[in-house]
Amino acid sequence: MADGQDIKKQKDNYAEKMRLLLSGKQGLAKLFWYYWFPVTVILNIFYFMVSTGHLHILCGVYSAYVGIQTLRGTWNIIREGNKGWAIAVLLLVGLNLIFDVAGLAIDISNFLNR
Repeated sequence: MADGQDIKKQKDNYAEKMRLLLSGKQGLAKLFWYYWFPVTVILNIFYFMVSTGHLHILCGVYSAYVGIQTLRGTWNIIREGNKGWAIAVLLLVGLNLIFDVAGLAIDISNFLNR
């Protein structure tokens, strides 16, 4: 039974870390370099490696989700007064989110027109 409690404690610990990260409490550098950047790079590499429409759509949806969460965290950082690099990150992530949504629309259109 101890294994179940350990797993629950790890899940709670992970959820708390993600809550702090996405609320902007752990800073812009961690939000950008530990959350958005590696996930986006991995998803883009995976996106170009797969050829099926289902996986393209799944990658696009998850990438858009990560972008929205990062924008929320960056916006919270800006509201707290740290505006220097946060505006640059906001623009970069925002542009990437626009391209993700456009690519997702194209993938869905291609998938439906098969």
